[in-house]
Amino acid sequence: MFTGMLNKTMGLYRSTDVPDSVGGTTEVWLEEQADVPCRVRALSGSERAMLGSTGVDVSHRVYCRPLADVNEKDEFRDGEVYYRITHVNYVDKASHHMEIDCQELRRG
Repeated sequence: MFTGMLNKTMGLYRSTDVPDSVGGTTEVWLEEQADVPCRVRALSGSERAMLGSTGVDVSHRVYCRPLADVNEKDEFRDGEVYYRITHVNYVDKASHHMEIDCQELRRG
């Protein structure tokens, strides 16, 4: 069963511009959904090279149940590890699961 393979939970975040105190805007990451059940898999070197040849740096693939409103401007967060979403793939178009390509980011 697919659900049994989802071995971790991550938060889904979206960038939002909010007004700041000097009349401009500041980018703030707001949590869209907490505790998204998922599985994260590091891509092999050959998979990374193949995807990199298209100009996209992808390091991991996230598998999860379909999310209502996820897109390439969002991020997953697992503690201090961030995953920028680079591509969203509804694998079977039948609401079974999604495969989401991500680039791992280390901020700090």
